[in-house]
Amino acid sequence: MKIKLGFSITEQIPAIRYTVILVKNADNLRKISSLSQLLRGTAVVTKNDLKKAERKNLFSQVTEITTASGATFLEGYLLGNRLKKIMAGKEIEGKNNLINLVNYLSLKHFLPLFGFDLDQCERDYTLNFYLPKKGKKSPDLNFSAETKHFVIWFPNLGNWPDEQIDSFIAEIDLCLNKYMQTRIAEVFHLDAEHREIDLGYESELEQDYKANQEQKEPAPEEIPPASPASFQEGDILAENEKFTLPPETPDIHLELKKWLTEIVAEEFPELTEKEPAEDNSGLIEVEIPKEAAHGDLSTNIAMKLAKILGQPPQDIAQKILQALQKKQSAGPGLLEKVELVPPGFINFHFSLAYFQTQLANILAAREKYGRQNLGHGDKVMIEWGSLNIAKPFGAHHFMTTIIGNTLVNLYRVIGYQVLSADFPGDWGTQFGKSIYAYRHWGDQAVVEKDPVNELLKLYVKFHEEAEKDPSLEDAAREEFRKLEAGDPENKKLWQWIVDVSTRDLYSIYQTLGVKHDRSYPESKYNESCRKILQRGKELGVFTEGEKGAFIVNLETEKLPTAMVQKGDGATLYVTRDLASIEDRLTSEPDLKKIIYVVDNAQSLNFKQLFAIANRLHQADPAYPITEFKHVAFGRMGFADSSMSTRKGNIIQGRDIIKEAHDRAEKIVQQKLLENGTQLSPSETRHLVHGLAIGAIKYAMLCQAPESDLTFDWDKVISFEGNSAPYLQYSLARAHSILRKAYSADTASEITDRPAKTGKQISEDQISLFSLANKPKPEIQPAAAEQELSPFGLPAEQALLRLLVQFPDRIAAAALNYKPNIVTTYLHEMAQTFNTFYGAVPVLKCQREDLKEARLNLVRATVQILKNGLQILGIATFERM
Repeated sequence: MKIKLGFSITEQIPAIRYTVILVKNADNLRKISSLSQLLRGTAVVTKNDLKKAERKNLFSQVTEITTASGATFLEGYLLGNRLKKIMAGKEIEGKNNLINLVNYLSLKHFLPLFGFDLDQCERDYTLNFYLPKKGKKSPDLNFSAETKHFVIWFPNLGNWPDEQIDSFIAEIDLCLNKYMQTRIAEVFHLDAEHREIDLGYESELEQDYKANQEQKEPAPEEIPPASPASFQEGDILAENEKFTLPPETPDIHLELKKWLTEIVAEEFPELTEKEPAEDNSGLIEVEIPKEAAHGDLSTNIAMKLAKILGQPPQDIAQKILQALQKKQSAGPGLLEKVELVPPGFINFHFSLAYFQTQLANILAAREKYGRQNLGHGDKVMIEWGSLNIAKPFGAHHFMTTIIGNTLVNLYRVIGYQVLSADFPGDWGTQFGKSIYAYRHWGDQAVVEKDPVNELLKLYVKFHEEAEKDPSLEDAAREEFRKLEAGDPENKKLWQWIVDVSTRDLYSIYQTLGVKHDRSYPESKYNESCRKILQRGKELGVFTEGEKGAFIVNLETEKLPTAMVQKGDGATLYVTRDLASIEDRLTSEPDLKKIIYVVDNAQSLNFKQLFAIANRLHQADPAYPITEFKHVAFGRMGFADSSMSTRKGNIIQGRDIIKEAHDRAEKIVQQKLLENGTQLSPSETRHLVHGLAIGAIKYAMLCQAPESDLTFDWDKVISFEGNSAPYLQYSLARAHSILRKAYSADTASEITDRPAKTGKQISEDQISLFSLANKPKPEIQPAAAEQELSPFGLPAEQALLRLLVQFPDRIAAAALNYKPNIVTTYLHEMAQTFNTFYGAVPVLKCQREDLKEARLNLVRATVQILKNGLQILGIATFERM
């Protein structure tokens, strides 16, 4: 199924943008009285609000637009109908929870929402104007109690800022989680530049319809139901409902490792004659050398064997080299030469035929190039985010969010089934402090205007007052004890704090384009913590310490003693972590590994957690266990700023995003002015947002995770150096070559044919941006061209050799938990391509075979940069 944007809408409103939300596996069968009550209460508030000028203005942005024929927005028309019913005192409660939820959200925000049940649709759906007809009932929500998979959407005329859109989406996601036991599966945006989305979902009705319509003309555009699901076409990270392994990219590593394994077994039988026989498979590694002069791959197997056999590494290497040369002569011609370099390295140089085969593989695999089966479909869970609720998303939270989400993408690409998990800190003594502070100094009206920031102020005030009066700490602990005991007033206040904080957090995640598949809030484990503690005490894993506390002595593991229960009976973070591990592995028994992406300040805590989990499993196999990994990352700082939630001088994530947008917009507007170029508001917004968010993400990923990061705006948003804008521009430059090459021909297999305009494409790149110091051509277009062979120039060979390394770099980044391996590679790719761009004529080449070979290099560059940036979650542009 597809959703398309009709041309009539964009012709009248060029800046319009539709937000389409896909939802799967909703539970719509339960009767939820609280949702009905919420809808009725909102209807009363909305009726009063209709008298306010700002509400009328918000409503009129969509509902009062009509064409000359009297057509209007269907979504706005339906919102108007709801409001008329309210003003007339009529009930608008629907037949099921989903209809009530959509009506509630629509009324609360004057949001023109519409949608349909995917399983009740038989064909694609086009968003278009709607012409009301007298006596004819207008379309309405077709959700039934059995609806599980559906879409909803709303239009934006360009007047609502991205932050407001993100806030809408975050609240929708929060409500779906709370009332329908599901989350948003995917969010899409349609505008004049992006008119169609394919959701990858086919209902049984659609399958039947296609079978019956095979020989018929396609149906005309119309309004009622049809379509969407999941990821956009070409998405390297598309995740099916039922996980399937991706096709594996051909890899010379496997062939070489196979040869080396056979040679070691044949030439060194003494290794297998040992009792017991040793497994030497781990000894054989082939890696990409740091310097191109050392070949395309290299192995140090000879030096490893020298330590085991007590022989000179050079002699061992020579023996292996001779055997390799025999295999090479009988093999498929993958290698040009194999050489020995002291003290025992063996370097492999690929043949041109191998490179040409790999180039063809890139062009054939397209968005799937780089996928591998290293994970064999094993299921892993990657936890990132896990932020403390009731506090704003701080600048330092970018690290866990962006590194964690990138690792999720990397692991999916190399063949793992990945669950992205969150462990939000919605429990603990800090909530006792927040509850105490709100009760004593909070003002409901003030807090509700800006909940997260006002709650932060109250939290800071508590600590300021506690410094003067230490007894407040005991008062806060008492408030939390009451909460743990189920006190209804404290529980109600706690739930409100969690809801407003989570909504704000989800809006940040939405802006960054990240999401979790599973959420395990700490509050879920209040009761199970007690059971874990009881079991650990009975098993003797937890022993009594000072003042009634319970501890785990980890001397055997050479770790400090860990506390699992305070003297007053309160649980700790590690206790809730242990309960969560049991919960995760019980619900997902086939999990092979849990990876935690948390800053390095928690390194000791994780060592203790993993050790205690293993102790529990040893004492009671019913406590499940798996492999654990803590991916630690450094701290993020600014030149003259420090971050501490307690002291209140936290740098908020929203401030970073806004600053990035402001800087990106300033650059774009300056370039537009300098070049006399015009972009539509939608194009400008899309470009600015992609540059801003891409720059932030890349800054978090371009150095080793464990290193501390100093955030420097001059480097972050720069079109030179190791930055996202530099890569985004390099990709746009490659696209420009293909556009020119195919402007009068068939569209490229990689980039769509550009729409014809009255403007003549210039000989050089048409762009807002340019790269400095473009190299001089290596040869003149006509000079000695007849003597050249395809891929014969150094700049061509350098690019060709680098292109085929993509799968290896992706695998290395995932298995070493270092996304910076990918950023380093992509930066090197962009630099090498830009050297090629300036040194090698492509479009001016007179020989067709040379021209086609060079265009293939450009096509492959486009694909590799797109695939790599997509893994990093960074937007790509065909034009800049």
